Amino acid sequence: MSEQAVLMPWDVSQPQPAIQALAEAEQMIGDVLDLGCGTGENGLMLASRGHMVWGIDASESAISQARQKAAERELEATFIVGDALNLTILGEGFHTVIDSGLFHFFSDAEREVYLAGLRHVMFSDSRLFLLCLSDREAADLGAHGPRRIQRSTLRKCFSAAQGFKVLQIEPAEYLLNTEAGSAKAWLAVIQRLE
Repeated sequence: MSEQAVLMPWDVSQPQPAIQALAEAEQMIGDVLDLGCGTGENGLMLASRGHMVWGIDASESAISQARQKAAERELEATFIVGDALNLTILGEGFHTVIDSGLFHFFSDAEREVYLAGLRHVMFSDSRLFLLCLSDREAADLGAHGPRRIQRSTLRKCFSAAQGFKVLQIEPAEYLLNTEAGSAKAWLAVIQRLE
């Protein structure tokens, strides 16, 4: 079965409500990088608000759909097929980075590579808005699903020693196109230090 024929649980055909709320509260500034952008809904919402947006995702079909949506909506956004663990390919610096549903898939070793990539693409004082599945979510959401993340794990990963500062971690919901409809998540606001 082709990748396009399967509707992925994260493909909800709208921005994640937690990300939209941040945008409406004008928390996102400047140029935005959308990591694991999928079919582009978060990035396109931000492009419609005047942001210069780049989205990166490993799925060719998701990027194709994101580009098609951008054209149909007459929005300017750059969507590229790529690995979020290889952000050094981006010569750009970004004021805002969003990760909506990607971080919780990484192994411990991959997290180290991810952090190095973030340090490469984020300016001093840039912010990362991270929406990930929470340990408050039942383990039976899917036997092969992503890891559930603890607040303490986020604080440890994004410590001053790594070049980051966690400004806040709040409970949130991650919208899904499954029978459950959503999953418990954390919404973390993380600042890049000098």
